[in-house]
Amino acid sequence: MAANTEFHDLAANSNENQPRPEKRQKLDENIPGQCKEKLSDSKESEKSLDIQNTAENPRKSGVNKGTRTHRLECDVGITQYCSTHEGFSGILKQRYSDFLVNEINLDGKTVHLTSTELPEVFVQEEIENSVLPSEMLQKLQDFVNSEDTTSKLVVATEDDKEQRTLIHREIRQKFPILESDTADVDGHKVIRAFHANLSDNKRRRKNDWPKDRGEYCHLVVYKENKDTMQVINLLAKCLKIKPDRFSYAGTKDGRAITVQSVSVFRIDARHLQGLNKVLNNIRVGNFEFKKTPLKLGDLKGNTFVVVLRNVGASDELITTAMSSLKNIGFINYYGLQRFGSSKNATHAMGLCLLKSEWSEAIDLILGSRCEQDDVLSKAYEHWTKTRNPKESLEMLEGKKCLETFLLEGLSKSGKDLVAALKVLPRNTRLMFVHAYQSYIWNVVVSRRIKELGLEPVVGDLVFDKTKSTSLLDDQFILNECVKLLTSEDMNSYTIHDVIMPLPGYDVTYPRHAARAWYEELLSHDGVDINNMRHKVKDYSLSGAYRHVIVRPDHLTWETVSYDDPTVSLVHTDYDRMTAVSEPVPVSDGQYHALKMKFDLPSSSYATMLVREILKTDTSPSYHSTLNKY
Repeated sequence: MAANTEFHDLAANSNENQPRPEKRQKLDENIPGQCKEKLSDSKESEKSLDIQNTAENPRKSGVNKGTRTHRLECDVGITQYCSTHEGFSGILKQRYSDFLVNEINLDGKTVHLTSTELPEVFVQEEIENSVLPSEMLQKLQDFVNSEDTTSKLVVATEDDKEQRTLIHREIRQKFPILESDTADVDGHKVIRAFHANLSDNKRRRKNDWPKDRGEYCHLVVYKENKDTMQVINLLAKCLKIKPDRFSYAGTKDGRAITVQSVSVFRIDARHLQGLNKVLNNIRVGNFEFKKTPLKLGDLKGNTFVVVLRNVGASDELITTAMSSLKNIGFINYYGLQRFGSSKNATHAMGLCLLKSEWSEAIDLILGSRCEQDDVLSKAYEHWTKTRNPKESLEMLEGKKCLETFLLEGLSKSGKDLVAALKVLPRNTRLMFVHAYQSYIWNVVVSRRIKELGLEPVVGDLVFDKTKSTSLLDDQFILNECVKLLTSEDMNSYTIHDVIMPLPGYDVTYPRHAARAWYEELLSHDGVDINNMRHKVKDYSLSGAYRHVIVRPDHLTWETVSYDDPTVSLVHTDYDRMTAVSEPVPVSDGQYHALKMKFDLPSSSYATMLVREILKTDTSPSYHSTLNKY
């Protein structure tokens, strides 16, 4: 296949040819710090795929734990395609830098990390108000980052009361998680800093926060090879605050380089900026203060740059596939990420919650990751034998994870399993039940396309064009915004208008065969389609709607040549900030890659777009078998 470095947008785009380093730079290797987390470009497992164990009927794999570690697309109802071109080989996420995600905010702007500098107001304050020397400020920063939360750090010996007041104020402003006091030592006044009690610190924040400043610090977070929750928990640990002080618009993939907005309640931007000195492969910046926090769903979508390596296809076949993607789109399946990467699928946990099978749900959650971690495995084994949550908790050796929270809840709640489960974050529990809805949606949509085709039919659902509304995944949409198609509507709508419901008590179902398919699937799992309200309010499902077919916006692509499989083929926000040159393709290289850029709505999965192009399974277990070439 000839190398092709021209961007195809069905409009011309230029490609800069600038020199670049041979291999991708890592962020700040070997920086000391207690909160440092090195994010390596580790290899995925290269075990061969056990095709023989694939369930022929995806219905049977929903609630069963099973013995196969790797989950395949057919296990979660992903079976159909909407394009007719021949598939071809290519490797998805050979390197995590082959998958870039930048959030698109509600203003329609793509979020980028462009600066780690403080806002001007803080720079001016630093110049005008600093009374502590830079050496002591660094000692205070090191003290904040240390694991020692019981000692006191002597900051200054100062007998002048006015100077002491200024020093206390500077400590309070620049290091919000520290307290300070004054003690008499050898006849002199000594100022000491120490880690604050969380409850006292909360009261202090309320009194000390500047009245003219918004209470929420909004920042841009750049991260490599970590998912959103991992990074939030890490930031909270370094700041010594609870993770629930943070909020964000949506979660992002782990094996990727992602950029998104985050907000945090009453944390000084100077302290957030300080984290850049102790964290590897995470950067925070573009700080600003606002009166309101981010909320889940506060985004329009995401911009993706995806590289498929070692592509085996002619330019003609690639053009055919990409043109089909641009014009027809792809089936808007919930991707494998929705159902978790551990042994027990999230939708199986969700089904147990919906059926009030509390003990089964607990076992699925506690046993989900036991094959990935020896400590978790031993604790789970002890739990299954003894049902003693306190002893099992002790075996976790101080780990802070979902299993810890659940065992703590079981220890406190005794036989009240509902209360024990409520110790888990609400969003996590909702994720489980929503995953079950997503599973049902995938299965029904596959059958809808297989049996009814890619054209609207009488009884399909669409959003009424006369009503003003927008599709927000997993959010309540008024039924009066939904229209049932009649024979008179066939010329007014296309398959791109067709929506299908996620099951719930307040949705309209199609008036054709699909209505019976929903009922059949739910009944098979012991769920009553006519009674999806739950005695535990969090598990009541009102339902939602989702487009069956999605077309990417602003789709561009190019094919590039390379010789070294470890060389980066993308240009990240961090590369731009640090003046790293954009990659330059190798002329007539040994291998070829397909590089795409596109926008998708917030609820759509780029992996499902890739699946439509390649016509292969997108599971990591499959693509890891292709890495050796």
